[in-house]
Formats: sequence, structure tokens, C-alpha cells
Amino acid sequence: RPLVQGASVGDAAGLICVGGGDLDRSYADVVRLRWTGAKLERDRLPDLPTPTAFLGAARLGTFLYALGGAVSPTAPEALPGFWRMDRAAKMPRWESLPPLPGPARIGASVTPHAGAIYVFGGASLQRGADGKPARTYLRDSYRYRPDEGWRRLADLPAPLVAAPIIAAGSDTILLFGGDDGANASRVQELKERHPGFRRDVLAYDTTGDKWGVASGLLAASGVLPVGLVTTNAVWWNNSVVIPGGEDRPGHRSSAVIAAKTLVQEKNGAMTAAKLTQNPVFRSGSDGYHTFRIPALILTKKGTLLAFTEGRVSGGGDAGAIDMLLKRSEDGGRTWGPLQVVWTDKGNTCGNACPVVDAATGTVHLLMTHNLGEDHEKDIHAGTSKSSRTVWVTESTDDGRTWAKPRDITSAAKKKNWGWYATGPGVGIQISQGPHKGRLVIPCDHSEFGIGGTRSHVIYSDDNGKSWQLGGTEMEGAGNECQVAELSDGRLLLNMRNSNRELKERGISYSSDGGITWSGFHHDATLIEPICQASLLRATFEAKPALLYSNPADRAKRLNMTVRVSTDDGKTWSVSRSLFDGPSAYSSLTTLAPGNEFACLYECGDEKPYETITLARFNAAWLRG
Repeated sequence: RPLVQGASVGDAAGLICVGGGDLDRSYADVVRLRWTGAKLERDRLPDLPTPTAFLGAARLGTFLYALGGAVSPTAPEALPGFWRMDRAAKMPRWESLPPLPGPARIGASVTPHAGAIYVFGGASLQRGADGKPARTYLRDSYRYRPDEGWRRLADLPAPLVAAPIIAAGSDTILLFGGDDGANASRVQELKERHPGFRRDVLAYDTTGDKWGVASGLLAASGVLPVGLVTTNAVWWNNSVVIPGGEDRPGHRSSAVIAAKTLVQEKNGAMTAAKLTQNPVFRSGSDGYHTFRIPALILTKKGTLLAFTEGRVSGGGDAGAIDMLLKRSEDGGRTWGPLQVVWTDKGNTCGNACPVVDAATGTVHLLMTHNLGEDHEKDIHAGTSKSSRTVWVTESTDDGRTWAKPRDITSAAKKKNWGWYATGPGVGIQISQGPHKGRLVIPCDHSEFGIGGTRSHVIYSDDNGKSWQLGGTEMEGAGNECQVAELSDGRLLLNMRNSNRELKERGISYSSDGGITWSGFHHDATLIEPICQASLLRATFEAKPALLYSNPADRAKRLNMTVRVSTDDGKTWSVSRSLFDGPSAYSSLTTLAPGNEFACLYECGDEKPYETITLARFNAAWLRG
């Protein structure tokens, strides 16, 4: 049925439409719309607990939230309800949450941002002298975090109803125009002479809890060409787009307005913030059940290589798994066909960890192998039929062809080690000091008779012809890890924590090219749900920097976040979420030194393993 004044929320599968109404009543419908390439598909989701229209909605991870609204166009009061549904649950259902502490409302501006839901303005309802519902326009603002509940924020500069809203940076939320009620009592008198709605753009600073005007954040002066309400603001082609809506009370508009967000650099110039995201691998395609464990690297000639495991019959870590690759010669805009780098029928070929030799241009790909019937817990215990072995292959033509993999287990693994993993992620080549030119691959292993795992490295000093076992980090309980070279030549090892009680990354240092490790500690900023992460030495805004990505959440694999440190990892001054939904493993690379970067990461609507997506972004976007 045709509905108006519902709420809509995008996810990886499509657009979720929540509630809405017609001239007579509101409805509880929740429907996902999917464009299949040929037609529009509709999926019914569980109905809301009550019919409602003119409500707000937002998504945090797998949870869909809905707030307020009214049961009919003539309702004398708004609904105080606040509900959520976990779409990843086996039997999704709506549950009631503590209501917003202010007045019940319609037309609030609602948006998710950095793990929280923000609610601004709206209108409360009461019965007027004529018996019809009358509005009180609101300025109050609130934030809801699942782990701490509601918090009152700074009031809006003016009352606003139905203002399009969007998060536009690591600490900025933008509100576009809105109805401030200035001419609410004169609608019938003014009719087509109504001046329309507000055209300014407000910026809320989430860190400082303060409001400002967003004239410095938009390509234009910060004044909209037309004020549109009861519509959404969305990201599209690196622009904020506001499609249609009402341009005056009761008058629908076909106008579509857009503006690029800008970040001001130190020299006063304005640089457009850019972010594009597109799936590279989709689980369930090309004959594979699941694609997992991404690794991304840029060759000396500028070709992007995206590696993944192709899991044939299931999503688990054992069984028939192939090492796969796609190549891009235009910076990740388009991709070539799927290539099989290594397959061993029925067995497991995985854990890609490539490294580029800058001297030769050769791409060395380190991998692991085990029998498909052997499972990790049995390999740890030494009860498996075989064990985990270490292999390497090379490409001298930018990944078009690959040498036959060769077994380097005898040089890379001790006899009393069980489990073994290269990366996953990328290796590095040391660029300075006595070990300049050394190729270093981060790894982890288990030792028979000792619980848990430890992180270590292997290295090559002869351009990948031979490999040797480097040092093991002995102070912490490291697992999957990544290594980076610091500005003073030391190496930093960033490790997934084997201790599931402490959800923070482990850090250790080497001053001898990876032969020994010391100074172990946990980085309280780099929270994790116990998952792989990516670490990259790069240039950021003309400064040496570290880039880091992982699902930044202590409880679940969600909220893929990129961070930047310009002081060798002591602090992380820049942080921005690429995707607040389910997400897991990732791999970073530089596209254009100092400005453009890419992150290949696992993400999905219901689960993290639905796609492996490439995000391309620049320093201005990271700055927000």
C-alpha cells in the first residue's frame, strides 16, 4: 500500500522502510526494498509494536531502532515509544527500550554516529482549541548509547522539525534547514506565498557538545538553494544529496540538492572529502560459499592486488579453501576476473600475506596449508592427521602469473610448534638502517604443551630467495599480527589478543629488524572484539604516519574504523568509521602518498562475511 511519512534506513541489502501512514491512519509495516538489477524486490520484516508515522529510525550494527511518531494524522499526542530489533537474531522481534527522557515527539531528526543514536528537535502534540492536534516545536537534543542509555545534549539554536540529517565526520553531524514553526499559524493565510523552510545548515560538534553554522563544511556558502523537509540526506558520489520532500507546508517538491563536504587545510585551501565503497568479492558467487581473509597491496607499477580465501562449501576455517586474487589497474575503480593463485583439491590454502620488494618489483606471497580434514583445535593439540605448513610463491609480472608454491616450513617453523598463521594482512620491507631491504612477514603460532598462541616474524635478506625465523614476542599472548616500521627505524608489532578478557591490542617493539622483541604493552585506544587488524606505514598530510583499521568494538565484530597516528603509535589523533555494521578482517594500502588510501574489509548487513568491500578515501575524508 502507498505510505507517507515513514522512516527509511539503508543497509547493505537495500532500503528498510519503517512505519508510515495515509490520510486515515498509521501502519506498523516494516519492509526492505531490494533492487536486483532487473526489478524491485520486497521483503517483509517483523511489524513495529504499534502503528506509527512521522517517526525516526536509525541502524547501529545489526540493530534497527525506531522512535516516536503518531498513530494517526489526527492523534492528539505523540507516541513515547523507543524500540529496537536485532535483524541478525534467529527470530527477529522488536523490544521496548527506555523512552527518550524529553517529551514524546514526531518529526525528530535521528541519525547514527560512532556507536550512538542522536536525536534532535521534533514536535510534541496536544489537542488545540479547535480539537485538532497542535504542535509545540522542540529544541532539545539527546544521545543514546546501548551501554549507557540516554544523555541530554546542548539544545538546538532554534526549534526544528523534519530536518534532513547526516553524520559528516568523526565529530560532526549536519542538519539541513528544517521547519522552525515560524509561520505555522499562517499556513492557510499564506498558502503559495509561504516563504518555505529554513535554508541554513547547522553543524553539531559531538566532541564539544556545541552548535555552529556549517558554512566552512560545504562547497557552497552553507545556505541551501531550497529548504526541504520530510526527506533524507544521503551520501552519494562523495556528495551529500537531499532528494525531494516538502519545500513549503503540504507542497511536494521534485528538487534534488547536493553539496560536496570540504575540509580546510592549513594553507587555507579547501579539499573535497572523498569516500567510495564497492564490493570486490560477494559470498555465494563464482562457485564459492564464502570469501574471507582479505589482503591488499599496491605493486611497484601501481597495480592493486586483492587476495582472499575462497571457501568452497562453507564459511568455516577448515575444508576446501583456495587462494584467490583480483587485480585492478585503475586504483580499485574496476577489477579483473577472479584468479586462482593456489588450489589443492579438498585442502586448505590460505592466510595471504604479500610483500613487495621495492628493489625488484617482485611480489612475494606467503601462505599456509593444511589438510582439509584437519581442524585448528586438533592442530593446536597435535592430534591432527597432519600439521600446518608454510609456503611462498612469487609474481614478477604484477600478479598476472604466479610461480609454483614452495614449502619453507623447515626454515619458518619449529618442530614443537602446532598451529601457524602468516599474517593475515601484509608484510613490509625495511627502508632504513643496517637491515635496509629486509622483507619481514608477521606470523603467529602455538607450541605443543603450552596453551594459547604467540606472535613472531620471519624474514628474508636475499630478496625472498630464502626465509629465516625471526624473533617471537614472549611477554604477551599475541595472535594474528601486523608489523610496521617506525620513523626511527624500529619495528612495531601490533597483535590480536589471545586473552579474551582484555579487549585491547598488544604492542611490542624490535630494534634489530625483528630478531628480538620487547616493551610489550596494551594500547587502550585500540579496542577490539578479538579480531584481526591492519597496520600500515604511510604519509598522511605530508607527515610520517601509521594507519590502522579494525572493528572498533569490545563486544562484537562491527564498526570498521580507520585511525591515524603521527607520533609512531603513541596516540591516535584521527579516527573515522567506514562502516558501523558487522565487519571483521581488513587490509590497508596507500593509493597516492599523503592523500589517498584504500581499505579492503569484510562486511555485511546481517553478518561480517557477506562481502569483501573496497573503501577508497582521502585524508580530507579521514579528517571529517
